[in-house]
Amino acid sequence: MGMKKNILYVEDNMSNLLLIKRIVEQNGNGNVTMLEASNAERGLEIAIDKKPDLILIDIVLPKMNGYQLLARLKENVCTRNIPTIAISANAMASDLKKGQMAGFNGYLTKPINVKEFKKIIAVYLSDIKEASL
Repeated sequence: MGMKKNILYVEDNMSNLLLIKRIVEQNGNGNVTMLEASNAERGLEIAIDKKPDLILIDIVLPKMNGYQLLARLKENVCTRNIPTIAISANAMASDLKKGQMAGFNGYLTKPINVKEFKKIIAVYLSDIKEASL
C-alpha cells in the first residue's frame, strides 16, 4: 500500500514534460504518479497539497524561477524535506555549484540524459529516503 509514489515536475515546456512523463511511466511499474505544474506558483500549491516524494524543477520558469520556488519549498515545513532535482539547460560547473548551494539534491541538464534520469528516480523512489546523489 505504501508503495505508490508521486513525482511533481514543474516545467513550462510541454515536450520536456511529456518526455519525463513517458520515462516515469515506463519505469515506475505503475507505482509512480506524475504530477505536473506549468509554473512555480502552481507547483508550490501541488507540493503542499500532495507532498510528492520527489520534485523536479525547471530552473527557467515564467514569473517565479526554480531557485525562488526551491526557497519557498524550503521555507514551508510541509515541503522542506522533499528531495528536489533541478533541471536546467545550463551545464557549467558554476551552475551545478549554484544548484548545490541553493539546496537542490541533484542537478540534471537538458537535453535530459535518460539513463541518468532513471538512476535518479531509482535512488529517490526506492524507500531509502536518505540516499543522496
